[in-house]
Amino acid sequence: VKIILPKIMSSFKCYLFLCLKHILRR
Repeated sequence: VKIILPKIMSSFKCYLFLCLKHILRR
């Protein structure tokens, strides 16, 4: 569980980052 949580957090951050990039591109 300790290792899975950070993985989810990092992937979530990546997802947010991609969303921001997409919004800024418009």
